[in-house]
Amino acid sequence: MVEDVTIDYLSQTYELKIRKRTEEEFKHFMLDFFMKYYSLEQASKKVEQIDDQKGRNYLDKCLGFLTAFVYDNLEKKRFRAIEDMRVACEDSIVHQETEHNDKWLKEFIHLYFNSKYARHDYEVNGECYSLSKDTDEYGKEDFDTVLKYIEVVSIDNSGIEVDNLKHLYGATLLCLRAHPDNASLLLLLTYCIALLGAGNNETLKSNALNGYVDGFMSLYEREKSKIWKYVDRFNDILALKTKEEFIKEDLIKNGKEALMLFIHEKNFNDFTGKYVNPDNDKDNDKDNDKDNEKDNEKDNEKDNNKNNDKNK
Repeated sequence: MVEDVTIDYLSQTYELKIRKRTEEEFKHFMLDFFMKYYSLEQASKKVEQIDDQKGRNYLDKCLGFLTAFVYDNLEKKRFRAIEDMRVACEDSIVHQETEHNDKWLKEFIHLYFNSKYARHDYEVNGECYSLSKDTDEYGKEDFDTVLKYIEVVSIDNSGIEVDNLKHLYGATLLCLRAHPDNASLLLLLTYCIALLGAGNNETLKSNALNGYVDGFMSLYEREKSKIWKYVDRFNDILALKTKEEFIKEDLIKNGKEALMLFIHEKNFNDFTGKYVNPDNDKDNDKDNDKDNEKDNEKDNEKDNNKNNDKNK
């Protein structure tokens, strides 16, 4: 809306040049904004959701939706960064007690900020393997991206497999700061923790389990029943490579059933929200209308009585 701003520092006044925009123009601007964070498909869905936002007009809806989006994303990003540092501190204490040095923490910090898979120009056999480029620029969030980076750990000859896995873990954590809800990154986080091991660190175990559930739930939003073949494939990969008992028990053995429960719960809530609550709201509106009618009748009756008394 604001095309130009002039500031007069002597009189401490602002002069704004404003042009009225159409609803289609607002949609275009909002799409441009969301494409900084998501792919075109996801950004378009965000714009569609603005229609469900409460507001007096479309501009009011845009402002409300944008405010909620910014606060929600900032909160998640800050939480993600704090969580990474907390995990680093907890694991550093464990390694310090067993190895009596701070080598592990130095390696974690180095890979967190300097992972080869976070570089925009990193290639393996002539193919780009930049996790930051795939998630930031291309907005990739699918199971193929998960498989792509699981594969690179074993085909990248610039390092041994365990070192490549550590680089992938560092890149995944770094990218999650910018995209805390990205399904591919959440599943890669689970994969890295499952193979590198969580030991007695309950925070790491919790992150692995949450990454598994949140990652597949996010994929379900777009691909629905297709995710079950992804779940089976992911579980098969974990079964072949992990030695962690909590992964075998909580994910490989019971993970699919847990996902089914979460999905059934979500579908039930969506159903009740769509078909049950609106009826309740209508009933409440009807009741409120009846109460208002009764109150109006009482007020009119009182006024009539007063007028009759005055006439007498």
